[in-house]
This record gives sequence, structure tokens and C-alpha cells, in this order.
Amino acid sequence: MKLDQRKIHWIIRQKQKGVTTKQIALDMKISRRRVQQIWKSYAESKQEPAIGENLGRPRKPFDEHEAQVVGEGYRRYRFGARMLEVAVRKVFKIRISHNRIHMYLKAAGLAHKDPKKQKRRKWVRYERKHSLSAGHIDWHESGWSDLKVCVIIDDASLKNMA
Repeated sequence: MKLDQRKIHWIIRQKQKGVTTKQIALDMKISRRRVQQIWKSYAESKQEPAIGENLGRPRKPFDEHEAQVVGEGYRRYRFGARMLEVAVRKVFKIRISHNRIHMYLKAAGLAHKDPKKQKRRKWVRYERKHSLSAGHIDWHESGWSDLKVCVIIDDASLKNMA
């Protein structure tokens, strides 16, 4: 269950009433450890822990020097962010990640978001419910010797069968 501020408030009130951690975890469908973490955070700061606010590593501020280097690299090579990352590293001796380079290119109007890449891709794994209901064979012949190898892989367990 995803916690929000209202649910965290409820967990803290229940702990103050003396309800066990196990019972709270069962009621909220979360782990006991998570209830303990919330209670510890509240006990130390006397404030309810904030969920979803200012979490994670803070973003590096916009650096004008990096922007100039990226702009110069783009004018010289006309590459996208991933290729430009390598070019900037080799020519300007500055290491800038391609995500950051893309940010600078977007700010300068030289790149844009691709709507096709914004949606989540469906991930389908090729597997079966039962072992040996499907498998595949890989074959290899060495050109420099008479060695011939045939490997049969079970798609359910991904183990080499023969």
C-alpha cells in the first residue's frame, strides 16, 4: 500500500495509543519495519515524516561554463547528447553526462523531447510455465578446429539442458 501523509498521521496516532507494530502493519498492509521507521523518525524529530517532498539527491545548478562547452561542441559536431558526451570528454577534457548535456541542449532550443520515448515500454519475457515446454538451441562450429557445440536451453528455467 502506498503511504500518504494522512496514513502516516494515522500510524503515529495508533502507536501513541499503544497499538502494536505488528497490528498496525497488518492493518495498513505494509511491513513492520516500515512502521518502525516512521515511528523512529517521529520520535527523533517530533514531526511527522514528509512523504514525497524534497526527496533524493538535489539537482546540480545550471552551470554557464558547461552550457558554453556544450553549445560549442554542438556547433562543431552537430551530435546528439550521447555522442556529444564522448566528444566533449575528448576535446574539452570535461566530463558531462549525456542527460545533463541534453538538458543544456533543450534549454538552448537545440533538442526536444521525443513523445515516443515518454511512454513506458511493455516488457515481455519469453518464458513458459513448465520446464521443457519450450526451449531453444544454439549451434556453434569453430572455424579453426573440428569442434562443434550444440546447447539446448530451457526457456522456463533458463538452464542449459544439454
